[in-house]
Amino acid sequence: MLKTLNKGVCALAVAASFMAAPAMAEDHSVLIMDGGYFPSIIYVNQGDSIIFTNQSDNEHTLSGPEESWVSEPIPANGTYQLNITEQMALTFSGLDSAGELMEGSYTYEAPPESS
Repeated sequence: MLKTLNKGVCALAVAASFMAAPAMAEDHSVLIMDGGYFPSIIYVNQGDSIIFTNQSDNEHTLSGPEESWVSEPIPANGTYQLNITEQMALTFSGLDSAGELMEGSYTYEAPPESS
């Protein structure tokens, strides 16, 4: 009987440790292209990161609303990592090579189901 009780307690402890473990943070990729970001909406969780890769021929600078955060200039084929925190605004923007505003956003909502 004691052996059975010990197995039950161990199983419960293992299950509890899985429930208490924090979710793994994910990296999400966004391409910076001439004329826009792809994808333009990213589905994230707090603690995730967005990795921006500049696929345009020109350097690109990203920023949050009212310059709440600003990246360094990202060279062609360069990357920038944005770590998502609770207090950050849910939008980002930059200018394309023609000086036109490009905008993107991220959300904590679940992504739409694909059919």
